[in-house]
Amino acid sequence: MPEETRGTLLRAHDDGDLSASETATVARKLDGLSTTDKQRAVDLIEETDGSGAELVAELDDDALQRVLNLDIDAVDEFRTAAARHVDAGNADPDDVAKFARHADNLEGIEGLNSGPVDKFVNTGKKSGIQGAVREVEVADDIGAENIDRMNIEVGGKSEIAEFDIKRTDGSVVEVKKTFGSDKRNVFDEIETQLDGMREHPDTVLDGNQLVIRADEVRNTDSVQDVVDYWENELSKDKWGNANVDIRVIEDSAGKVVAD
Repeated sequence: MPEETRGTLLRAHDDGDLSASETATVARKLDGLSTTDKQRAVDLIEETDGSGAELVAELDDDALQRVLNLDIDAVDEFRTAAARHVDAGNADPDDVAKFARHADNLEGIEGLNSGPVDKFVNTGKKSGIQGAVREVEVADDIGAENIDRMNIEVGGKSEIAEFDIKRTDGSVVEVKKTFGSDKRNVFDEIETQLDGMREHPDTVLDGNQLVIRADEVRNTDSVQDVVDYWENELSKDKWGNANVDIRVIEDSAGKVVAD
């Protein structure tokens, strides 16, 4: 172990950031890594003044390998942010491991780095981190081969909407942690996405599908009422007599709760 890294670990231990067992765990894990991965881990520990050591200690061996071998743009920034998020209590190691696992399967998709990766790196809130994790989780479930791109901003400076995911079949997927708590918010969220679909030059409205995927959907009857309203409203002249399938999926239950 480089002397500088040893000193960083000792300082973290002396400051109370690492217990004796955690310090020993980090040393053991470093010894078990390949030369390349060990250097990445050492760089992380030194660049974060020790907070990276906590992440190394708390990730299981498979998750640590996944984080160290992640192949995305801004991967160094991701690892540094992950260490600091865990140290600040805004993320736990499972969040980091889950993000790395799903993001690794999505590398090469346009918008991955400007969307959820950027959100994960730059957010200072637990909710923002969880939102970024949800986006890559849903995208990975859809499958990289079925995704056209992620993070589409519609309207430029006067942004109308942001599409989290656009599938290769043209359908738009909006990702939520929870959905349906407030009926007005449900109404506005669906309207924003539909406006974006109408305004985006590469997205058709008529004959298309808007899918909202939430980990948890509350007030399902109310959500269904809003979906029914919009599907009826879209059939009117001012929306070009569009036929749009609006679908709300509760992922935790594995079912469509409104369509």
